[in-house]
Amino acid sequence: MASRPRMGVVSYFAHSPFEPRGLRTRAIVDALTGSWSIELVAGPEPGPNEPGVSLRERIRRHAAYRLGQSVALDSVEGWSRWHLGRWSPALDAAVLIGYPYSPVAVAAGRLEALEVPYVVDSSDPWALTTTDAGGGRLSARRARAAEGRLWRGAAGAIVTTEAQAEALRRLFPDLPTLVRPNGYTPVPRVVDPPARREDGSTLRIAHFGNLYSPRVDVAPFFRGLVASGRWSRIELEQFGGDWNQTLQRLPEEVAVSVHPRLPWAQVVVESTRCDLALVVGNVGALQLPSKVIEYLTLPIPRLALLDDPARDPITDYVAGKPGWLLLAASETRAADRVFAHVGRGWAADELRAPPGESWPVVGAELAAFVEEQVGAPKRAGDRPARAGTPA
Repeated sequence: MASRPRMGVVSYFAHSPFEPRGLRTRAIVDALTGSWSIELVAGPEPGPNEPGVSLRERIRRHAAYRLGQSVALDSVEGWSRWHLGRWSPALDAAVLIGYPYSPVAVAAGRLEALEVPYVVDSSDPWALTTTDAGGGRLSARRARAAEGRLWRGAAGAIVTTEAQAEALRRLFPDLPTLVRPNGYTPVPRVVDPPARREDGSTLRIAHFGNLYSPRVDVAPFFRGLVASGRWSRIELEQFGGDWNQTLQRLPEEVAVSVHPRLPWAQVVVESTRCDLALVVGNVGALQLPSKVIEYLTLPIPRLALLDDPARDPITDYVAGKPGWLLLAASETRAADRVFAHVGRGWAADELRAPPGESWPVVGAELAAFVEEQVGAPKRAGDRPARAGTPA
């Protein structure tokens, strides 16, 4: 009986339960497992932003981050060089999932030397496809050179937004490219939308995920809600970190409660205590925040606060999908529109997530594109062994 072809999957965050790249990796692996024998290369557990990291490890990672800002490709380049610098697997094809991108870049160099075709799944722009490569001059130069080599050797590219795809096509017009946002994890519909509060005196808003500097400033939005007088009390339930003290800039009239991040099945239940789920878009957005997709499973209406709705990929993604209100961060009538959106009363069927956006469906689409680009593989067992290749 012939052995199955071997697919390598390199994904630093593969084992991270809350990281979108971890969920994306598992969806791809699940879809490929029926036809391929999978070799997974992943970073250490737990991931950098997960609980259980010692003080010594946090200090080491901060030092690596500072080095990455000035010289290295990123904060995990040391790990990438150590684990992948001499990687010599017996593979027929590979999928490289970023970010971070140093594992992807180092693995691509090894695979190209071994003549193994690979597809790159890039959830975020890196150095060539963004207006801000970040880091110091040496770091940025190294990143641009590494990304150029990465795409020149790739058999295909997967990205999450059309803007990212267009930036890539301008540089590498012959590179087959698929645009496929993340999926959502199916959860049982065990709860209905909360009953409409007749008095409407309190507005309860939930935000699930971290707040950090690339996000648009939400303080003017909340000031507008308070100044409108529509509600006697406004509450914000924050589930996740606040990396740049966003919550401290909110009006004192907003009652803020901070909670740890939760598994999504619990998030769905917790959301029923609130009237509205908030997504905060990025400034100058080229990225589609993964929570936009997961929010489709919530039993409450959704609001996206955006820098520029006309240019944000969130606008394109939610078009035709249920329960969404899109607002510019500078919207002067935000309170009126929120009041109408929350007050209309939503039926459960109106808020139900589209089946075609679930992870099983998305994973199958990603796997099909990968297989199309790497072609019918020659079996790894039919190739002569290379020096340093495990038996």
